[in-house]
Amino acid sequence: MKSIMLSIFIFATNFMVNSFASACIDSAELACASNSPSCSERFSIQQDTVEVWRNFSLNKDHCNVDHAIIVLHGRDRNPEDYFTYAVTAAQKAGRFDRTIIISPAFREQNDLKNATDLYWDRSSGSAALNDWVMGGQSAGPSSTSSYQVIDKIVESIAKSGHFPNLKSVVIAGHSAGGQFAHRYALVGNVNNQGLNLAFGYVSANPSSYAYLNDLRPISGSLINFAIPILASCNYWNEWGYGLIDPNTYIKNSSLTDYQIIAQYIGRRLTYLLGDADTSADGMDTTCSANLQGINRYERGTAYSNYIQAYYPTSKHTRSVVPGVGHSGSKMLTSSQGVEALYTVAQNDPAQADTIAPTTSIVNLADGQYVTRGSQFTINGSASDNVQVMKVEFYVNDKLVCSDSTSAYTCTWSVPRNLGVKYRLHTKAYDSSGNSEISLKVYVTSK
Repeated sequence: MKSIMLSIFIFATNFMVNSFASACIDSAELACASNSPSCSERFSIQQDTVEVWRNFSLNKDHCNVDHAIIVLHGRDRNPEDYFTYAVTAAQKAGRFDRTIIISPAFREQNDLKNATDLYWDRSSGSAALNDWVMGGQSAGPSSTSSYQVIDKIVESIAKSGHFPNLKSVVIAGHSAGGQFAHRYALVGNVNNQGLNLAFGYVSANPSSYAYLNDLRPISGSLINFAIPILASCNYWNEWGYGLIDPNTYIKNSSLTDYQIIAQYIGRRLTYLLGDADTSADGMDTTCSANLQGINRYERGTAYSNYIQAYYPTSKHTRSVVPGVGHSGSKMLTSSQGVEALYTVAQNDPAQADTIAPTTSIVNLADGQYVTRGSQFTINGSASDNVQVMKVEFYVNDKLVCSDSTSAYTCTWSVPRNLGVKYRLHTKAYDSSGNSEISLKVYVTSK
């Protein structure tokens, strides 16, 4: 009996020691709340860096943090100011000590502070595929999408172990930062990384939006939409304003337009609009943007109406801040702004991957011949927003091969009969169990 009790005591002691050893030990670092350089550090992306303002060091343990706000600056590239706006919002919510606030700097070459910092070209009159707002590639030192910077920051705070109780992340911005947040909600990859976090997005007073098809508001209306009749307007439906001609970040995701739209309407997004933001000061006045309305408030109202009308199952909401114009400070620290920053992702379960992979047969076309009695190699392709697990190969709907390596090939023993038509297709599976069948290819033996 004594030996049993001793064994139980030893087991319990070891369990307690191991539990305490694996528990988070808070660094007790004092939170930073000002826009001084002491509140900034450099976040590394391979050999490059991005300067970020943050209230807690990204490299120390903070056990109480359960929420993250990544706040995006506007065209003035003043991340330190937007950091303080988010700090004020967190303090108003009574959640400052439980929130990691990060404001990254998307620099242009003429305001670089460090030789290793990424920088982007200023946008031009087009949809500006190289602009940081649109997720364009940096001009130097290397080529990195501004959206990839957000991917990496979120992945870092989720996986570093320094914020073990992190449950939710909100990506928010005002003006140009609001454009960034809206478009990143549309095509960004963080929801698809299997991070087991709830995500939300807040887009405040952006100049323009990316429409999901070729409809636009009818002139003078915020609730009726039609295909515009254009005498001349370049780029009006290209990436940034629409989904045509996507940039490198989007192409690398291998998502179809259908998949992009499906993930967008399933993400929690708040359109935060100041009803006094009716001035054209600093607004995008290209013809592509003017098709969306005459000022920021009308554009945001029309776009949110468009989403509700054509995608009624979306998880998007509109929140209006009365009496406020184009002010990042007043928008993000308003009661509506604070609510959006803390409720758009709260109690929202981590979003599962529901996007199926794409697949095809790449070395055969309809009407092609294959030699009877031969060992024919079928080459397949597959891509997914997270991970392809395997590709199956079918002949006349019968499984003949399965390949889990990225080459995706199958050696098919072609029967010896002459002039027989065969129906071939592939089926791809991803890591979440989603699957998709390719188009069928018909070949004949010779």
